[in-house]
Amino acid sequence: MNKDKIFFSQEKKKDNYFKKETEDKPIQVKWISDEEGKGVFGKKSFQYGETIFVEKPIISHSFVSSSPPSSYKRGCYHCLKRIIESKEELGKFSNYFSKLEQEEKKYIPCSHCSFQFYCSSSCKEQAWQQYHQLLCPKKDLAHPFYQLNNLSISLGRTNMMLIPMIFCMGIIKYRQSKQVQDLFSQIESFSANEEISPKDEEALNIFKSIVNDPTLDFFVHINNWRSINGLLLRNAQTIHPVSQWHQFVELASPQAQSQIDKGGFMDFLQNNSTLLEGLLPTGGSGLFLIGNSMNHSCRPNCVVASSFPDHHIKVIALREIKKGEQLCFSYIDEEQPCSSRQQQLWDRYLFHCKCHKCKEEEK
Repeated sequence: MNKDKIFFSQEKKKDNYFKKETEDKPIQVKWISDEEGKGVFGKKSFQYGETIFVEKPIISHSFVSSSPPSSYKRGCYHCLKRIIESKEELGKFSNYFSKLEQEEKKYIPCSHCSFQFYCSSSCKEQAWQQYHQLLCPKKDLAHPFYQLNNLSISLGRTNMMLIPMIFCMGIIKYRQSKQVQDLFSQIESFSANEEISPKDEEALNIFKSIVNDPTLDFFVHINNWRSINGLLLRNAQTIHPVSQWHQFVELASPQAQSQIDKGGFMDFLQNNSTLLEGLLPTGGSGLFLIGNSMNHSCRPNCVVASSFPDHHIKVIALREIKKGEQLCFSYIDEEQPCSSRQQQLWDRYLFHCKCHKCKEEEK
């Protein structure tokens, strides 16, 4: 095998991306142009408010903060879902525990370490198969994983944990197939520029000590680290999972709500909003094959929503959409003046918007 360094390259042009992932969805992803790259298009028409598709990410991680929440088990390490381990956590909400058919559950720890916790055995297994088998600190309290975790917290950088997870996914696939192309198979559909971040070389060296395999230096190097960082900065989607309580408020009919506490449930929620916020899972960042293939428009025809208790997202039509029309959402606040929008888009995403709204306002 050639031991020269290999580099994460620009996205490949294809007539039909993610054929397997979209075969049961009413959308397709295809190449548009060198300027726009790829885009997502409807295979059918959609009505206002219709859910177009639901998707789970390739990878996700809860937001890393230099001031983390008081409870480090705010959600599943893999899917971000928050579970209620006991009625005591609910405080005043405990009276509604049984009425919402909430069952007491416990987070499931990794079988090899005491650091990661999961909402289910399924998430635990998926995490292990995809990335955690390489990152797991086992029972070693001096394991370099803790250095990496502490460094990311001190800097408040979520990407510092996501990048090693993406590396691990490629390494695991490569070790199984011995095919170099599998190193980038999860992210080859995205383009990225190298983006330097504080202490990224230190983080890379810590990660290399975790993997502890010099034969992978042709792949695990600073250029690829910074390219994946750029990929995440330009593409990753913010995720805000909702709690089961918020789902109830959204989905329950007025009649169902009025049956709880003789119609006083909504007043109860309003009077205890701080406690309700405390039940929210920690938000996070995720990379989505289809969702992050959607282009921007300052006059979007759909919106990306987090309305699940885990890291899934759904895309909803904001108006009637014709068959074959490109699906676009707004990367920024589209109500800002055109000049502000253009500046933000260039600073964050390195492009100038040429949507109909911008063309009209620039005349």
